Amino acid sequence: MPDNPQFGTAQYAPPPPPPTAPAASADGAFPRALLMGLIGAAIGCALYAGFVILTNIEIGYMSLAVGFIVAKLMMVGSKGIGGRQYQITAALLTYLAVSLSIIPIILYETKAPLNLLPWGEIISKGLASPFLVLQADTFRGVIGLVILSVGMNIAWKMTAGKVQ
Repeated sequence: MPDNPQFGTAQYAPPPPPPTAPAASADGAFPRALLMGLIGAAIGCALYAGFVILTNIEIGYMSLAVGFIVAKLMMVGSKGIGGRQYQITAALLTYLAVSLSIIPIILYETKAPLNLLPWGEIISKGLASPFLVLQADTFRGVIGLVILSVGMNIAWKMTAGKVQ
C-alpha cells in the first residue's frame, strides 16, 4: 500500500495473543482448602470407623485412603493451590481423622449414653491411639504407625501444589 500523508504508512500489526486462563488466586484459598480438608477428614474418619465396625477388622491401610481423601478435597477447595501450609494441614488432618476414628468405634461398642462419657479422656486417648497400640502389640503398633505415616505422606505430597 503506498504511503498516504493523510493516514501515514501502512504497517502490518499481528493480532493480539488470545487471553490466557486466569491464574488460580490465593484469595481465600486456604480457608476453602481447610473447610474441604475438614470435610475430607470427617469422611475419612467415618470410612475408617465404619469399616472397623462393619468388618471387625482394623486395617491400617485405610490410612492411605484417608490421606488421599483429605488431600484431594483440600486441593479442590484451594483450586489447585498448595504449599507448606497446605501440606502441614493435610498431614495433621489425616492424623486426626485416623486417630480419632477410635471414638465412633468406642461409641458403637459401649452403647453408653453420650452425656455419661468422659469426653476429655476419650479424645485424649483417641489422639494417642496410634501410639497406645504399641503398648498392647508392638509389632502391630509399629506397622500401624508406618502405614499412618505413609497416609500422611500421601496427603503431604498431594498438597505440595503445582510445579511451575
